[in-house]
Amino acid sequence: MTLPTDPCRIRVEWSDELDSTMLEARRRVDAHPDRTAPLALAARRQYGGIGRLGRRWFSPPGGLWMTVVAPLRRKPEARSVLGLEAGLAVLAALDAALERTQRAAGLAPRDRINLKWPNDCLLNDRKVAGILTEVWRDAGGAERLSVGVGVNANLDPDALPEDLRARSTTLRHALGAETDLEALAFDLARRLPPLAEDRPVDPAVVARAAAERLAGLGAAMRVLRPDGSSLRGTFRGLRSDGVPLLDVPGLGLVPVGAGEWTSHAPTHAPPHA
Repeated sequence: MTLPTDPCRIRVEWSDELDSTMLEARRRVDAHPDRTAPLALAARRQYGGIGRLGRRWFSPPGGLWMTVVAPLRRKPEARSVLGLEAGLAVLAALDAALERTQRAAGLAPRDRINLKWPNDCLLNDRKVAGILTEVWRDAGGAERLSVGVGVNANLDPDALPEDLRARSTTLRHALGAETDLEALAFDLARRLPPLAEDRPVDPAVVARAAAERLAGLGAAMRVLRPDGSSLRGTFRGLRSDGVPLLDVPGLGLVPVGAGEWTSHAPTHAPPHA
């Protein structure tokens, strides 16, 4: 799959500190709803970062905390794999950042970042980045696409909250070298806005590309669904339309869309909670 890229230079607006780049981007767009150019904001620190399901995103100095907003021109029927496309675009930018860092440090390429459904990037099986994709309407009623990206880059794992250290890592810890945050931010600002454009999309092609980078295949998973019920089973990959498939005892392959995915040890508990 060839990822879309924008040949135009998009300026990344940096702030030393923000509550949240996602919230600040919304405020700026709502203040100027006639804006048609993409907006890219990055902060060196956030004190109110937002993750998936409204959770707080820990955003200390040394990381890249960024949001890109663009007018959403893509037709609704072509949006089913928008989240996967955003994940692949972020993976491509992280791949390029790893290559630059390793080359500058004289390191042989050895690390690979994978995508954990639905919105995490894993390095050596630990979370190194998160992605939040949102479609919303601005103050003028126009649809916008926002993609928030948080990367644990040039900080030590000890700087993370204790409850995150066991399952998280940082680029500096894994590579032993500093990542050029401005180059990474510019690359993201180049790759993400084209996702909002009106263009033909084949979900099966996107799903196949994502499947090549999926983490957790064959792992035991628990999915908490929006209605409060849960499913336990084995993650078997993606359907051709990008929907993940869970192999649930007694039910077979079950397509599972929205939900909170967590790893769990296999048990003999009933599949439904």
